[in-house]
Amino acid sequence: IAIGLTVFFFSEIISINLLKSADYNYIFMIFGILLPLFSLNMLLHGIVNGYRNFKVLAYLKITNNVIGLILSVSLVLRLKLSGALFSHAINTSIVFILSLVILNKFFDISKFFSFNKKQFDFNILKKLLAFTFMALTSSQLKPLIELFIRNYIMRYGNEIDAGIWQAMVSLSRQYLLVITA
Repeated sequence: IAIGLTVFFFSEIISINLLKSADYNYIFMIFGILLPLFSLNMLLHGIVNGYRNFKVLAYLKITNNVIGLILSVSLVLRLKLSGALFSHAINTSIVFILSLVILNKFFDISKFFSFNKKQFDFNILKKLLAFTFMALTSSQLKPLIELFIRNYIMRYGNEIDAGIWQAMVSLSRQYLLVITA
């Protein structure tokens, strides 16, 4: 939530720094508002993974990727760059809602969100916080490092080289999604 609020309130600065224009700050505002849904979606995937129900997890990831692809292609064809950015911003909320619908068919999802303080072991929580910190750190640093590398390539190379590098990163990310799904 804190990161979403930060993105929302600094949307104009982020838009200028990332896209060299303040014209797209509304997309960063939308993204900031919807960012907590992305986190909840990742939590749902983690819970399903924890139950070791890999068929449901694979079905969930494949369905989410297909919906994301359809949404991206349709918005890019209609709105060009704004459509690409907008599809990335709203895809998180659509995928979260879709995940809830799919998981409701396989599980009683209300038990995912129930909390019983008597059965909660705070010692386990302390041990898991180290892994949570590692996951949060890597999830925050990875996009920043990619942005730094892309800007470095643009500064010392050109925009075409940076675009090729970004395309290779995106392709690698997509085929890894297919392999790990």
